[in-house]
Amino acid sequence: MNRSVKSHPFILVEVDECSSDSEGGCYLLDPGEASIKHVDACRKPLKCFTEFPFEEAYRYIYDPGKGCSAREFVVMDASSGKGIYIERGTHLELDELEGYKVILDVEIGSRLGYGDRIGYLLTGKGEVRNIRSRSSGVVVYAAHMPIDKPQKAILLIASDKDVREIKAR
Repeated sequence: MNRSVKSHPFILVEVDECSSDSEGGCYLLDPGEASIKHVDACRKPLKCFTEFPFEEAYRYIYDPGKGCSAREFVVMDASSGKGIYIERGTHLELDELEGYKVILDVEIGSRLGYGDRIGYLLTGKGEVRNIRSRSSGVVVYAAHMPIDKPQKAILLIASDKDVREIKAR
């Protein structure tokens, strides 16, 4: 992939069509080879993806009414060239953390059991609270919004069976 190394993951979201002129670039997913690559242009019926701003992407990829993914998406680690692919309609558990200060103790790809610690909250009174997972599975999206007051973090968790690994070509 023609990308500089980033300190955090980036997210590619399914679109009907894209080109290299698109703001988020243009990527083609090959599910048979479990790989994704940068291309000049793409349109349906091929699996086309473009990069979205990470902290805002959950609004496009998660349907809170149905509790599932609204679109296909890939969360990539630029340094390793590996990622996680989630298909449209995959059941996702949403965990929202909100407090004076939020500290996540998990990252994308972490495997969770019910009741595992996922982070800490510092309250306005200076109390520290452990936050535990309400579900089990794999963290497929973890965004921290430290600018929001109170701070907020959002986790999306999928079942192990619904997570596919993808590599960049």
